[in-house]
Amino acid sequence: MADTDELEQRRAEEYQMQLFGLHSRTAVAAINQKIKDALDTRCRNLCKSISKKYSLDDVGQEKLQKSINDLRKTYSRNMQPNLKYMEKLIHQFLSIPDNVLLDEDKCQEVQYTDEQYRNLEKELEELQEKAKRVTIFNAALKEESEIAENLGESQEKATKLINIVNKALRAKKVDNKTKHTIESCKRLIDSLDEHKKPALKEIYNPNVDESDLDLNLDA
Repeated sequence: MADTDELEQRRAEEYQMQLFGLHSRTAVAAINQKIKDALDTRCRNLCKSISKKYSLDDVGQEKLQKSINDLRKTYSRNMQPNLKYMEKLIHQFLSIPDNVLLDEDKCQEVQYTDEQYRNLEKELEELQEKAKRVTIFNAALKEESEIAENLGESQEKATKLINIVNKALRAKKVDNKTKHTIESCKRLIDSLDEHKKPALKEIYNPNVDESDLDLNLDA
């Protein structure tokens, strides 16, 4: 039972050390040492003062030293109840309730059985495997996106080339129409030369069939 109590006390002190930087036993020991040092200093000064005032010989010095030692023991014995009460207050002040957890210990708030722990490990492995697959999928998706972007740029260039070719073909068609019109005009002039010299009005306004002068360049 004593070993169990000591173990529990050590666990509590370890937790106090993590939270406060000291535990109750250390605090009690430090305060007791301060009180003892103060008592020793007071008794030593009292001994010096009495010895100096009365100019004691060796026998008197020995009796005085014995009286001072007895005074120190008496004082220490009489203040034990107060020291015990002080120790109790320190333990109460530094004690940490069982329901309080430090931030670094909150992961231990829920305790798991061995079976639950194995199940958690299995779930963790499955999640890690899923994470790997997601990483691979994202890499492949990124590669596909880059390929699609490059295809888009190539398609845009191809569209520009097609537009240029179409314009060139339309320009060629216009040239053919123009050539056909010129040939029609030449045939008209040749036919006019075969007849009598017409009047000036007929020269400048010949009766030409409009179908021979098809100037619809967009056809």
